[in-house]
Amino acid sequence: MDGKAIFTVHLAAYGDHPRPCELLEDDGTTFDYELGKWAILTVTPDGKLLRLDHGQLSRYQIKGVATDPAALLEKIWQ
Repeated sequence: MDGKAIFTVHLAAYGDHPRPCELLEDDGTTFDYELGKWAILTVTPDGKLLRLDHGQLSRYQIKGVATDPAALLEKIWQ
């Protein structure tokens, strides 16, 4: 995998009151995460990514807001 890869994340939410979720982010190329070199990112249902700077390239791009899973799949596969 390219060390500069960016991952697009589409948010799906079940229920009427979606809550923030967390993603773990590491460098994507080494096993440094085993040494604690990773960060916790918070994604809000409105698509905001709360990321403290930890000196690594941002690896996630959030696409849209939290959507019902069935509607999200329909939109992605169009």
